Amino acid sequence: SFESAKFVSRFYSPISGEIVGINEDVVNDPIRINKEPYSSWIVEIKPATLENDLRSEDILEGEETIRVWISEDLRRLDDNDTKQS
Repeated sequence: SFESAKFVSRFYSPISGEIVGINEDVVNDPIRINKEPYSSWIVEIKPATLENDLRSEDILEGEETIRVWISEDLRRLDDNDTKQS
């Protein structure tokens, strides 16, 4: 899970497998994700069934699909915040 001062959430991955590496720099300084998002990886995963995972509906392709997913996920998070308040 991920945790910040105001937020706790699970981390979902579109692929299955074994975590083989953790970026300790990001663990020790999480703000790096905001400052350097393209070089601040969180975990390395050794895929278990990559071919099947890449055919999954959980893999997002295309800008519009990603925009819709982000909008729906933000709405879901807002709903969760409202229920917890």
